[in-house]
Amino acid sequence: MHAALQMALINLNHPAHYLGIGPFQVSVGNLIVILSMFVILALAIFIPFPDGKDN
Repeated sequence: MHAALQMALINLNHPAHYLGIGPFQVSVGNLIVILSMFVILALAIFIPFPDGKDN
């Protein structure tokens, strides 16, 4: 298990980076997750379902 932690792609052994506007503050990692969720939601809404009707 210890070897797997040493081979991590991202070094998590440092303080997080935060972005803030006024009273709102969010970490960069959480902001990336939130934005990717919005992108997936938009794709789910705008990409049409396959046509299941037999012609």
